[in-house]
Amino acid sequence: MFEEIMKKMFIERRTMQETAKQLGMGNQLLEARLHTMMELGYIEKAEEVTVCKGCALSSTCKDRGQGIHQYRLTEKGKRVMERED
Repeated sequence: MFEEIMKKMFIERRTMQETAKQLGMGNQLLEARLHTMMELGYIEKAEEVTVCKGCALSSTCKDRGQGIHQYRLTEKGKRVMERED
């Protein structure tokens, strides 16, 4: 399941909401899985973003200015994704 989440979020560039919907799980379950993935060293939190500079959708985004959490793959997570290719 972790590989599927990483593929959706980091290869296909899906949002958390899109990823949860496509994998048939609720947002809270996805958040719990992301927390576990952080504990296992597959992903890490990037700095929190409060303004989406340069985003073409920033003027219409419902999350604008609310502090959006972003994640990135660690080296361990990148190695897992390389095996998936």
